[in-house]
Amino acid sequence: MSQLTFSPLLESCAVDLQRIWLDHETVKFTNWTLLSTPEEVAERVRRMLVRYATKERRGPYVIQSVDGAFVGLIGIDYAHGEHEVWYILERSQWRKGFGSAALSHLLDRIPAASGITKLVATAVASNDASWRLLERNGFSRVSSAIGGFVKEGVSEDLYRYEKVLAK
Repeated sequence: MSQLTFSPLLESCAVDLQRIWLDHETVKFTNWTLLSTPEEVAERVRRMLVRYATKERRGPYVIQSVDGAFVGLIGIDYAHGEHEVWYILERSQWRKGFGSAALSHLLDRIPAASGITKLVATAVASNDASWRLLERNGFSRVSSAIGGFVKEGVSEDLYRYEKVLAK
C-alpha cells in the first residue's frame, strides 16, 4: 500500500474537487450536490474553509497518493454536539485501499488533548464499501434508520457507526 500525504484544503484544489463533485456515482451516497461550474466549486471550497476554521472541526484534508495523484478529502465535522468523520474519494481511486489508509491516518493523529472521546459516522446501507471501511477501522454499527437517507426521491436505510477513542 502506497503512503498517502495530507494537506489542508486550499482554494487551488478546486480543479481536482470538480472531478468529484461532477461525478454522480461519487456523490450519490452523500449529502453533496453535483456542481457543474468552476465557480460553484470555488464557492463550495470557500464555504468549507470558513466552516472548518474552528477548533471543533478537523480538516478538511486533501488526500494525495505518494506520486502526487489527487485521491479525495477527509475530515471531522462537529454538529449537534458530536464529532463526525466523513470522506469522499475520487472514483478513479476507489478499491485501492486509500479510503482505509486515509481513515486510519486521521484516527491515529487525533491528539489525546483534543477532547474528542468518540467519533460517529454514517453510511448508506447499499454503500457496502463505506460501511466496511468503517468497520475495518474499529467503528461499530449502533443503529439503523429505515429510509434515513433520501436523495433524488429515493430513500435508503442509513447506518450509524461509533468509535470510542482511547483517553
